[in-house]
Amino acid sequence: MALFRALESVRSRSDRLFSDPAASRFLRPTLRVAVGLAMLPPFRVALEALTDHLWPGARSSGVARTRLIDDWVGEAHARGVRQVVLLGSGCDSRSARLGSLDEAKLFELDRAPTLQTKRARLAAREPSSIRYLPVDFSRHDFVTLMRTSDFDRRAPSVFVWEGTSQYLRPSQVDHTLRSIAKLSALGSELIFTYVHRSALAGDEFEGAATIRAAIAKLDEPWLSGLIPAEVPNMLRERGFELIEDLDADDYRARYRHAPRGGWGGYSFYHVARARFVRPSVHEFPSFNRFVASSVD
Repeated sequence: MALFRALESVRSRSDRLFSDPAASRFLRPTLRVAVGLAMLPPFRVALEALTDHLWPGARSSGVARTRLIDDWVGEAHARGVRQVVLLGSGCDSRSARLGSLDEAKLFELDRAPTLQTKRARLAAREPSSIRYLPVDFSRHDFVTLMRTSDFDRRAPSVFVWEGTSQYLRPSQVDHTLRSIAKLSALGSELIFTYVHRSALAGDEFEGAATIRAAIAKLDEPWLSGLIPAEVPNMLRERGFELIEDLDADDYRARYRHAPRGGWGGYSFYHVARARFVRPSVHEFPSFNRFVASSVD
């Protein structure tokens, strides 16, 4: 994702979806050199073509969803939300490139080594408003961690959970959603990504098998997926009301209507936005009827 954002950032000002000067800081030296060369259009086109060959559809999906989430976070900020929680923040650099977040309390949660590396790479670009909270989502409850910080549970927040849910088992996805509900005040928003359940093992979607094979080489299999038609009820039973749910074709088209080189690809990736509307959610129905695991 850092490479995708770096390549998007070297496009012309009129053509790029965003500018992320910090993205290249997360790349190994050879890729940083490549991104530098990509400032020349022929090199950029060649590098994008190579990336799209190795990960077909991932770059176009990744940069379009980045812009979409940026826009949704900006809309929440415009209506007065001043707390942003990035769950599994990884190499996300919104804190360094979105000026609106300078006025917000920003909480970044991820594994301790990831956060340490991130802080070292961002260096002077790190805003003073960030609270870094180390947590392993597959093993730990982050509710207690948030409650011991200066997080204000009475104030509405935006929770961004991007690029993570498919790598967790259904029980872990459920636990994360329940934890977010416990921390949410009325009016809080949840922005999250997921993959269509049919992409986990079947070939209903073009490109699914290729992406699964590429991910398998990294020893990070997809473990969970959702059915879009079931997402509204799943969220409602956990206190949230779905605002919008876009697949990759939808959010690509929102920002670039005509194909440009590798612009296009798989449609099984989704970005959803929901608002917390029910303050007391204690009992949750079984999650297994909503989420399927490729290994369970």
